[in-house]
Amino acid sequence: MKNPAFISLKNVNRCFSKTAAFCAVDNLSLNIHADEILEIIGRSGAGKSALIRCLNGLEQIDTGSIFLTV
Repeated sequence: MKNPAFISLKNVNRCFSKTAAFCAVDNLSLNIHADEILEIIGRSGAGKSALIRCLNGLEQIDTGSIFLTV
């Protein structure tokens, strides 16, 4: 049986607006367990850094929830 999720994202959104609204993270739900390794890949501008900045608290999410189990 897997350990409970260490990091859990539920319907997370992080949007930016300059000329038009752009959602770097769009309705993301994800569970990351303590014994897992996760690789985040994508092309430039896909939202990889925005996701990490939301996870470590440097940016606030617009909607959704992030749960950390300590």
